[in-house]
This record gives sequence, structure tokens and C-alpha cells, in this order.
Amino acid sequence: MIGIVAWSAVTAIMVSGRQALRERPVNERSTRIVAAQAATLLIVVAAVLLMTGHTSGLYWEAAGTGVCLVTGMTDAWVLLIEILR
Repeated sequence: MIGIVAWSAVTAIMVSGRQALRERPVNERSTRIVAAQAATLLIVVAAVLLMTGHTSGLYWEAAGTGVCLVTGMTDAWVLLIEILR
């Protein structure tokens, strides 16, 4: 349930900021959209698998956590380094 709420929140934020995304180059825009959606959708898939009794959901959870960390570090890099240029 929390994963679905997080995915909904990320999607709502991206839809509300679509004007700012349009100003970015296509490769940067697509990378941000894919990274943000993948980070939350992997968690949702893991939750569904675990609720249905499949232990492979733990692997999906690990992948989702890794993508979340990489996405977070990329966002932090942009906020700390790229904005100051």
C-alpha cells in the first residue's frame, strides 16, 4: 500500500512539473522519468510478490532499494554541484 502511495506521489509530482521537464533535453528528461518510475514500481512489484507468497519479492525489494539509492544520489549531486555552476 505504501509503495502504491509513493508511486502515485512521484507520478503526481512529475505531472505537475511537466513544464519544467519540457525545458530539459530529451535524454535528461527520459532518464529522470524512467529512474523515478522504476524506483517506486520495483517496490510495488516486490510488495505484490511478497503478499502472494513468492520469496523472489525480496530480490525485487533489493533492486528497488538500490535504484532508490542511485536516484537519490543523482538528485543530490544535481542539487549540490550542478546548481552552483
